[in-house]
Formats: sequence, C-alpha cells, structure tokens
Amino acid sequence: MRVSGRTRLIRLFRGALGDLAADLRSFLAELEDGKWTSEAEVLTSYPHADIDAHRLIIPFDEQHCVVVAINYQSGIVLIEFAGLRSEKSCNPQPRGARS
Repeated sequence: MRVSGRTRLIRLFRGALGDLAADLRSFLAELEDGKWTSEAEVLTSYPHADIDAHRLIIPFDEQHCVVVAINYQSGIVLIEFAGLRSEKSCNPQPRGARS
C-alpha cells in the first residue's frame, strides 16, 4: 500500500528506545507491504487494534499508539497520529446515543 504521513511515525521511532523503535520500524514496513481489502483482513493482522469509523487504532505499548486511516479501494494508508496514548486521537469515540 502507499503510505502517507510517514513522518509522524518516523519522528516517534527516532525518539523511541529499544523494542518500541524496532516495532515501529517493522510496522511501517508492514504498512508498505500490506494488501488489505477490508477491515476484517486488517484485524487479522492486528488483532489488538480497534476500529473507529475508517480509522485503525493500534496500541504498541502501555504509552504509545498509532492511528491510521485506510482507503482499501485505492490502496492508501494515511498515518494520522503516532504518539502517546493519552492523546485524544488514540481513544476511540464512544458509540451509541448522544449524551
């Protein structure tokens, strides 16, 4: 797949230490090699991820996550966020009735 927004991920793994840096580098390579056609296929590859609308929220450890939007028809992945899970971007929006 074509990956857009890779600088967000690169900034995170340049500042990361140890296993996290290696995991993030591997993740970028997996995105580039991915050939997913549906959310079900992506969730097979990332079973701990959450889907929120068209966004895939992938936790990497207790502190960090990455949020990507995937357009399956065009084969494009947009890295929207890479950073601390405490950021609003890493928390799926509640579903159901409006409060």
